[in-house]
Amino acid sequence: KTIEDALPKQSRLSPIQAATLEQAIRAQIAPCWNPPIGGADVADMTAVLRIRLNKDGSVAAPPEYVSQTGATAGNQAYARAFVETAKRAVLRCSPLELPADLYSYWREFELNFDPRLMT
Repeated sequence: KTIEDALPKQSRLSPIQAATLEQAIRAQIAPCWNPPIGGADVADMTAVLRIRLNKDGSVAAPPEYVSQTGATAGNQAYARAFVETAKRAVLRCSPLELPADLYSYWREFELNFDPRLMT
């Protein structure tokens, strides 16, 4: 569920607004995220977290694990570390600076932690 999917159709942001808001969130969290170094078997790993924020941009609840790609029986320790570093990044970068008038759009959302997108 993306920021856009979480909204009733009549109150949705335009695709450009949603992309801009997601980009603003990524830009603030990315500097705090240091995914563990891994080999070729984890190059495409991603993790999706559900994030809940207060109106001041602070974290309202611990980030929740939603899903992960690229995890295998052989890289479980790395996969767990990958998710934990993503959770820590959200906490470390809090509070986020986001437009107060759009709080209903960003108070709860899922964010895909993909090293290729978080630059």
